[in-house]
Amino acid sequence: MTSKAPRACDQCRSRKIRCDNILQAGKPCTKCVGSDIQCTFTYVRKKRKPNIATAQSNRSPLDSVRSLIEEILSSSRYTPPSDPETVREIIVSLAKYARSLDDHSTRLRKAMLGDDTSLATSPSEQAPQVEANISDELSSDDDVNSEAFNKISLGHSSVRHFGKSSNIRFIHDVMNKGQTGEKAQFNLDLARSRRPEYWGLDVWKFPQVNPVPAYEFPEIDLLWDFINIYFNKIAPFFPLLHRPTFENAVVSGLHLLDSDFAAVVLAVCAIAARESDDPRVFRHDTKVTAGWQWLRQIRLVRPHFVMPTSLYELQLLSLACVYLRHTNMLDSVWSLAGLGVRLAMDRGVHRMKPGNARTVESELYIRAFWILRNIDIVQGMIMGRSTAVNSEDFDIDMPAECDDEFWEKGANNEAFTQPVGKISVLSFLTQYTKLLDIAASVRRNIYCIREVSEFQSDNLSSFERNRKKVMQHDSMLNNWLTSLPEHLRWDPHRLDLVRLGQSAILYTTYYWIQLQVHKLFITRQDPTNQQVFPSFVICANAARSTVRVAQVTHRKSKNQFEVLVNLAHGSTILKMILWRHKHGISPTPHVDIDVMGSDIKSVIEILSAADSSSQTMGRIVDKIRAFINAEGLLTDLPVPATSTSKRARQDEDDLLIDSLSRSEIPDLEHQETGSVTGTLTHTFDEGSTIAASGATADSDPYSFEGRASSSLAYISAARETHMSFDDKMQHDWDSFMKNVDEVLLAIGFN
Repeated sequence: MTSKAPRACDQCRSRKIRCDNILQAGKPCTKCVGSDIQCTFTYVRKKRKPNIATAQSNRSPLDSVRSLIEEILSSSRYTPPSDPETVREIIVSLAKYARSLDDHSTRLRKAMLGDDTSLATSPSEQAPQVEANISDELSSDDDVNSEAFNKISLGHSSVRHFGKSSNIRFIHDVMNKGQTGEKAQFNLDLARSRRPEYWGLDVWKFPQVNPVPAYEFPEIDLLWDFINIYFNKIAPFFPLLHRPTFENAVVSGLHLLDSDFAAVVLAVCAIAARESDDPRVFRHDTKVTAGWQWLRQIRLVRPHFVMPTSLYELQLLSLACVYLRHTNMLDSVWSLAGLGVRLAMDRGVHRMKPGNARTVESELYIRAFWILRNIDIVQGMIMGRSTAVNSEDFDIDMPAECDDEFWEKGANNEAFTQPVGKISVLSFLTQYTKLLDIAASVRRNIYCIREVSEFQSDNLSSFERNRKKVMQHDSMLNNWLTSLPEHLRWDPHRLDLVRLGQSAILYTTYYWIQLQVHKLFITRQDPTNQQVFPSFVICANAARSTVRVAQVTHRKSKNQFEVLVNLAHGSTILKMILWRHKHGISPTPHVDIDVMGSDIKSVIEILSAADSSSQTMGRIVDKIRAFINAEGLLTDLPVPATSTSKRARQDEDDLLIDSLSRSEIPDLEHQETGSVTGTLTHTFDEGSTIAASGATADSDPYSFEGRASSSLAYISAARETHMSFDDKMQHDWDSFMKNVDEVLLAIGFN
């Protein structure tokens, strides 16, 4: 039997040196003798406990950990082992399991976005590449998203964006222009000079790891119903997500591993629930709250902004805006959209220009930015507030006009290639974005609090300056309408309901922007001001045209939210006309008040069809009805005979498509003033008339013959006869708005 090797003494063991003791007659080792210390042998080796992962050889480590988790979470109270070493091994095993789940989630998320070629790739190897890809796609102009900033920035993340006005940007430029050796020495000196109390002490930062929420998802069959509803009914008008990527992620269970993606899935469920007839979506015996049981689980705004935004956060904010605009939390949409735009800019998304090197991730970032920007513009205009960013502050690429199924590499080995002859559904988003850019210009120039610089030094009178603004934006609207692709032009006979809905959104938004351009000039604020525009006629025309478009889509399909909101805005003009008639202040004897009354009834009917699932629409309908009833606007009007025959409706549709095929607003900058004969006159007193080449408002309420010169004729005739706004018009409008406020307040509407 082999004897055990002699043990080291306590001192040699603690000093980790070789002990030469022989234990003969209890003599100490030479090391202890030389150090003049006592040589002892008190250390006793502890027996190693069996590893819990290998305690059961017939079970895998994963099964053992899962069994342990089940035991800990069981209904019976779990009693941890008393031995500290065993407890430590349990904690280590659970930590390794949690890390493996996090690694798998990271690899899966990147694989879904097309950044990983294999799920087996290490996330530590791939993470820098993801950020590098985003940086490469940014505009190379004067902005920087570089890891080099880690050496000179005040502790900011390398994925954050710094514009050319930033001091950090300035220092970076100076360093780049210096010699390589000097820059290296600077970086070394800077690293040495960093004092720990200013660079390493972050006690005020919030914890960066938040508790993982325990989300509750719909049943699996209902979940997939929601996904199909979203991509079939919502996505064509709100193309935020990429269907193949999203569905693959759900199939792979990413929503069960990644809480950020899980929040996006819940938001999709909430939106789709409004379109579902499944009884499981109902809460409180009404469909108005459908989907809230899933959205309410999400924390929309994180408690801190230590880390830059992610793609999922931008998508979540966009989806939340779509859901909340149907609720009494509509006011929060402007805040959420603006937050999303600023978070995207913080990451540098507003400078992304991938060009032909688009990836799934870069394209989804681009979509998210433009959709948040569009929501911000609409809500800002509705609420009379500014947008988060002006158009001159970003140069991001437009979304690729390529349908979801063509993002991957095809037969020609090229990604993002739309087949020749197949029109992309995404062309709608391009045209809608261009149209809303005009709306942003209207808000900035016509509704600005202080005059923008381009109009400050023109030495024009207030009348001429306002006329110039209106003509400028009328021309922009005309150019947009002229350049609109044929497949998006209004055609009430269109069989493709997706194209019909997209066209309805574009045209009603076009009319809504017309109202924004001209409604401010229906009356003047200063009685001595001589601003005379054809604004009243244009606003009435835009309002009635919006009703006609909404009527067609109401008969054939369900109106989108954008159409309904634009219809509600147009109803304000109709109510004003009826109110003026009620008080004996008719804008023109040629306006058919009976038809106006019929239009306002159609507005109520169309909006009422949507109030079963939209609290916003329900409130709008209640307000319209309350004001009409309180003022008795429809009591003295006969019910017009309306034909319900298919032939009659088709004739009306043909009339509408003929009128919409022409540009609604003239380009006044290219008209010859001397060519106007004055046959058309427009005043705003009780005896006002509207006539243009024999056409009257009731002969064709959607367009006027000779419209190319009608607006200029109004202005020219007014200036030649020295007409100005009558004081009664100002009193008329003030009284109308005062009555609106008093009536709504009296019945409890704020």
